[in-house]
Amino acid sequence: MKTLFYTLFSGLCFGLTAATTAFWLDYSVFMICFAYVLGGNVGVLAAAAHRLLLDA
Repeated sequence: MKTLFYTLFSGLCFGLTAATTAFWLDYSVFMICFAYVLGGNVGVLAAAAHRLLLDA
């Protein structure tokens, strides 16, 4: 359960950071949403890779 929370929280943080950056750079709403989704995916993958490295 702790790993699931860590992974989802990491995805949320990466997504919000990417969306905020896109907002500050005056991108369109579509690009802000795209940055949020893409950033969230990167965050989830980074958390999963981090857990795999810790378990190895």
